[in-house]
Amino acid sequence: MEDFKEYIEDYWDGNLHGDKLEAFVHEMDANKEFRELVMLHQQVRESLRNDLVHERQQGDLKETLTGLNHKYFNPRMTKPGKGFNLKAFIVLLIITLLVAFLVYFLWPSGASQLDRVFDMPIASLTLKGTNDEGLNSKAETAFNNGNYEEALDVLQELKLEHPMDAEVLFFEALSQLKTGNVQVAVDQLSSLSAGDSGLKYDAQWYLVLAYHQLGNEEAVNETLGSIPEDSPYYQKAEILLKDR
Repeated sequence: MEDFKEYIEDYWDGNLHGDKLEAFVHEMDANKEFRELVMLHQQVRESLRNDLVHERQQGDLKETLTGLNHKYFNPRMTKPGKGFNLKAFIVLLIITLLVAFLVYFLWPSGASQLDRVFDMPIASLTLKGTNDEGLNSKAETAFNNGNYEEALDVLQELKLEHPMDAEVLFFEALSQLKTGNVQVAVDQLSSLSAGDSGLKYDAQWYLVLAYHQLGNEEAVNETLGSIPEDSPYYQKAEILLKDR
């Protein structure tokens, strides 16, 4: 069977033609996992491209401002004393504040690009108990609608009755992550990924995101590199590692 993964880069670069292109597209249509892998590869490429554009835009802005300063202003125009021009000083101040707003609030930060690769999973709890069904539904609805604080409250209530349940611990950890309790999420996901539950690979994958949000890029790379070949996230991890 042909390994289409080696053609992903050529596909996005427009270098795949004829029978190979037809076979590649057919494989994407027939294989959902492969299609997701191809799309992830492009997401990573776009993230890296955005980083480069962001850096280039910052450099262009710096050059533009320097040129404006040399062209329209001189040191005496913006310093109180002889030759001081209040109007020029105000104009320069406005330009500076506008640029600061654009750079820090409107442009995407390169540090957050990895977040785009990670979608939150769909919560589906299978706990069985007297009061579990109602709480299960409540936690699932809150989590899947992005109401992570509410989901966290319900999951912690479920945790009182099921302190070792991997599903509860996993979605609680993700809720902690999404509500800003990143270190708590790291600890919980680390414990789950080291265990034997059916969610250990999922926990390991989202641990990458948790370390990234914590700012520990060394741990991000280490965790990506430790994802085993039998993990459903192995191919995604390989692509992320290759492009970092």
